[in-house]
Amino acid sequence: MIPLVLILFTLFGNDHIEIQSSTPSTIQLSAAFSDYSKTEQKPLVRFVIAAQPPTFTYEIGKTDSVIVESGKNLDVLNISPVAIDNPLTINDVRLYPISIHPSYLNQGSKIFYEDILITLSFEQSAKQLELSSALKTAFSGLILNYTERGNIAPSGYLIITPDAWVNEITPLARWKEKKGWTVEVRTLSQTGSTANDIRNYVANAYNTWSPRPEYVLLIGDVDYIPAASTVPSYTDHSYTLITGDDFFSEVLIGRLSASTLLELSTMVAKIIGYETEPYLGSTTWFTRALMVGANQPGFMTTPLPTKRWVRDRLIDYGFNQVDTVFHPMPPSGITNSINQGVIFVNYRSGEGDPNGWPWPDFRNDDIYGLNNGWMLPIVTSITCYTGHYGYGTCFGEAWLRAGSSGNPRGAVGFIGSSSPATHSSWNNCIDYGIYWAFVHDEIKTLGPALYRGKMEVFTNFPGDTSTASGSAFYFYAYNLLGDPSLSVWTDIPDSFVVNHVSSVPVGTNAFSIQVNNSTSQPVENAMACLHKDNEVKEIQFTDASGYADFNFTTTTEDSLFVTITKDNFKPHCGHAMVYNTSVYVGYYNHIVDDPSGNDNGEVNPGETIELSVTLKNYGNSTTATNVSAKLSIDDPLVTITDSIRTYSSISPGATASSAPFVFDVATSARHNHVLKFDLEVTATQGNWLSSVWIDVKAPALTYQRNQIQDGNGILEPGETRDLIVSIENTGGLIGNTISGILRSFSSGVIVTDSFGFFGNINVGDSSSNSGDHFTLAASSAISPGSEINFALLLSGDNSFDDTVGFAITLGIVDSSEPLGPDDYGYYAFDDTDVGYPEKPNYNWVEIDPAHGGSGDTLSLANDETKTISLPFGFKFYGDWYNQVSICSNGYIAMGSTWVADMYNWPILAAAGPPLLIAPFWDDLDPNATDSSGNVCYWYDAANHRFVIEHSRIQHLHDPVNPTPAELQTFEVILYDPQYYPTETGDGEILFQYMDITNDDGWHNYATVGIEDYDHTTGLEYTYANLYPDAAAPLANNRGWRIRKKPGDESNSRDLP
Repeated sequence: MIPLVLILFTLFGNDHIEIQSSTPSTIQLSAAFSDYSKTEQKPLVRFVIAAQPPTFTYEIGKTDSVIVESGKNLDVLNISPVAIDNPLTINDVRLYPISIHPSYLNQGSKIFYEDILITLSFEQSAKQLELSSALKTAFSGLILNYTERGNIAPSGYLIITPDAWVNEITPLARWKEKKGWTVEVRTLSQTGSTANDIRNYVANAYNTWSPRPEYVLLIGDVDYIPAASTVPSYTDHSYTLITGDDFFSEVLIGRLSASTLLELSTMVAKIIGYETEPYLGSTTWFTRALMVGANQPGFMTTPLPTKRWVRDRLIDYGFNQVDTVFHPMPPSGITNSINQGVIFVNYRSGEGDPNGWPWPDFRNDDIYGLNNGWMLPIVTSITCYTGHYGYGTCFGEAWLRAGSSGNPRGAVGFIGSSSPATHSSWNNCIDYGIYWAFVHDEIKTLGPALYRGKMEVFTNFPGDTSTASGSAFYFYAYNLLGDPSLSVWTDIPDSFVVNHVSSVPVGTNAFSIQVNNSTSQPVENAMACLHKDNEVKEIQFTDASGYADFNFTTTTEDSLFVTITKDNFKPHCGHAMVYNTSVYVGYYNHIVDDPSGNDNGEVNPGETIELSVTLKNYGNSTTATNVSAKLSIDDPLVTITDSIRTYSSISPGATASSAPFVFDVATSARHNHVLKFDLEVTATQGNWLSSVWIDVKAPALTYQRNQIQDGNGILEPGETRDLIVSIENTGGLIGNTISGILRSFSSGVIVTDSFGFFGNINVGDSSSNSGDHFTLAASSAISPGSEINFALLLSGDNSFDDTVGFAITLGIVDSSEPLGPDDYGYYAFDDTDVGYPEKPNYNWVEIDPAHGGSGDTLSLANDETKTISLPFGFKFYGDWYNQVSICSNGYIAMGSTWVADMYNWPILAAAGPPLLIAPFWDDLDPNATDSSGNVCYWYDAANHRFVIEHSRIQHLHDPVNPTPAELQTFEVILYDPQYYPTETGDGEILFQYMDITNDDGWHNYATVGIEDYDHTTGLEYTYANLYPDAAAPLANNRGWRIRKKPGDESNSRDLP
């Protein structure tokens, strides 16, 4: 487990915490503080992932002090500068907060630390972060050191219901079982009926059941099953909080909030019908959606831009039509759009109530009057109070209760707030996050999509995690009415063409499925589940050829259900009959013997195996005579040397053994490779096919950590240092006489001693080359912060070989180094990067006509973006653009966009425009009373550059109650790539700041950086007043140059 920084929390002034160096066993953090005379200092917090609390040491650097004013509130008094707090937990993953306190009181003075160096040490663990399939879906894109584990099969699903309603919920439970879930239905008489009883039952199930539940579904309104809590609002979220003292769920929860059996029957029918038999009479509804909402001028101006943002993302994803019904349009537009069929209904406004939406006015009766039949949408009502399921029949409940099991209407799922006190910026953020989950993160399950939306709030508002009004509040306020495991359609469903046998005799243990799509192409990674009551539940994922093979045992007659599912495919719901026959001889058990190997009874690489197979006659009346068996396999790692054996006659129900089959296993066989043998049994009475599956047990070596052998544990440019690498055996067999050869993938770091010896490594143990070091020589020309990739080629006895990879970060990055690169290759150079020819020289270009410039004024209203043509083509992230969009709020975007968000978000957040170039994204108003400037643009033909200036623009704090602050003046300059060529042809960008103050703590200060169209890569210079080590803080007379760093430095030139 590699402990890396996960999440950043609130920062003040120019305070920051940054990684100095990192290995899996240690992290060094540098904390620097400033502006302490202007701002009250708060503890700074960072999170690390670890199995156990890390130990730490710290060194105090320079300190300073101020005289304490009489009566001044002091938030940190005589406490340790560094503390490890209690962990947050998500499933079994622990996030440890590292709190750093920058000040203390001493004899009338407040002492401030200006820098602290903290070293964290971790116990090693090879255990992979164990997230359930549900939380893996929601979190895998957010955890920096999460390693993808491939397809994860469903595990546990807990349904809690009133006793009298078990029969009504059984069809849903049966369907979920066929999909692959281990479903447990529990009644209130079993769980207890109070909130505390239910909370304890869920926690016990999570902690003791195997498999543990991933999803919990509550059946009934609060009159039957109480909310987990009613403070700060009605919520079921508290039921999901099992480990740790935090607000992160271990399970995901939903509620079918029925008040009658008829309503429950309707909800169950909707879910099963939506998932298994989606309406295909018209398929246009699968790529249609509806956006509904209202701005409230002078009070709330961001809901409609949020709706337009979601609309654009859905259209980019492939939706053909996204309707908009914005106040003051009549509510009939909502009815008409839903009746025509939509997949999503998304609402945002400044207000809502338990009875519905006020703008446009759409209420419970309007839901009951819909006629959308089986075209059932997901409704996301991102506003106050519409999900208050503790209030009669609230608006959210009406969507699920509407219609009947035979004539449905309304919706299949509803997400909404049970609180009257949500706020716009947080609501916008959760809205962005939910739909970002669907269209960007490819999350196609309703519960994880909601949780991803909540995590968007958490990661975008690092300054306040309170349950009263901060990000934690929204985890409780927003609830899911519906099935949290619901598979959500985001495209027209394709169909499976599935081939498998229609019947098999009792005793069969081999079953194969082949899956194609509607155009006869094989379908990879479809989930195939075989389910037979009380006997068989097997899950496999199809391979690239569409095949899935199963190995199991059947002993009784009944239906073997075959269910195939995959996102945006109509499920295949088939079966094969398991029947009794008079005679059927097949596999019963086997014994592995390896007397010429290590004699451990396991299959290991390089061994000759004697495989004794016992057969059984599963028939009910006839003896099998003249029995023989032939073993075969289609696997290049196996050579069978003795493949045929004869058996005695086998009477019904009896077993028989024979001499062993013999086969050789290649030395290159890997740990947990499955040998899938076919066993063809022949007798006078017939021929039958069984299978024998055996796992290979081998060493499996994984990288743990590295240590550079010098005083600070860091390889610096120009240094030659020894390197120790630690590896762990996570396999099933000892690794004997392990040695390694180290290879570097960079010409900047040469391996001068490439051989290392690790010795014998038992299963679960670690070893290093501490007695036989590698040696690395780093070029003095390589930049600090460069990540150097290595491959360690491992070998051992019995022809064992394996390769592990790892990376080492060179040097210690500070503000004299460039920022980057991002995944595309952009670097950012500021004017403190004195050792680089790309360093910009601040040279203000005044273009505002009001201040003697030659530019044109772009008439922009508050929160407005306009698109203009460029005088030359400009290449950005590999694509060419002839237009640029300029926003009043301190950013531009390549191409055409209408987005004019006054709320700034981090680089790579869901929100914001595509192709962002942000010199200072924050709430700016060129038309404010105190604003004395303009937004201007100018083509400097002589110097082949295009200048955009925000000149003396009013900075606003607190968008709810706008407070005029400073006048900001900055500019961005685009350079014509034809005259300023780079290695890739991408244009150069220069930010310059003449008069800048970054002090809007109400909404995470300003965002400075760039990102690509898909928000998948970018450079973040600052957000929430956090700066990377390589970035000098924003200041007057500062420049920031963005370019692809060439391999040939002669390609770099000064910019005018």
